[in-house]
Amino acid sequence: MNLLKELTEKYGGCYSDNTSTEIDTSIGKITFNPENRRFTIGESVLSLEMNEDDGTSSNGKPFKIELHLNKANQSELEIFPKSRFQQMRNSVFGNGSTGMHRKFSFRGDEILIVNIISSKSFLRLLENEKIHIRIDRNSLETIQLTTHYPIKNVEKFEKYLNILSILEKKVIQFFMTSQIAS
Repeated sequence: MNLLKELTEKYGGCYSDNTSTEIDTSIGKITFNPENRRFTIGESVLSLEMNEDDGTSSNGKPFKIELHLNKANQSELEIFPKSRFQQMRNSVFGNGSTGMHRKFSFRGDEILIVNIISSKSFLRLLENEKIHIRIDRNSLETIQLTTHYPIKNVEKFEKYLNILSILEKKVIQFFMTSQIAS
């Protein structure tokens, strides 16, 4: 069964299958089939986007999962894996990185980042993952998680859902704390 259909059945989301588009290119015909889903899980609203194309990759395409916050937060955030070059450079020249800072780069408000990396469960879930997480200045009301690889099963999706859930709580907590301090 298609993973998105399986998730739709499990979480009772809205299912919208767009029609396939065929494009003739210099390397042959490519079939493009964008798929989008929207779920409400608990109090969280999630959007899934997968742009599947046949003819360019046999492994499938990455997913983008967006968690929609109830209120726009005030801070940008970006968490992404360090390249092998960055990891080698840090090990040779040393920059004092420890734990997840060796494998991931964190950008954004320092207080928010410290709050996020204080969560042991978040760090455990992030281990051995190749994902990019961001809250963009143009879209402060969503947390975007983009996988580097396709999601093959519901268990992997639920792992990403747990990562987003922890981030949602940390971002809301940070937002509330910064509102009180103002």
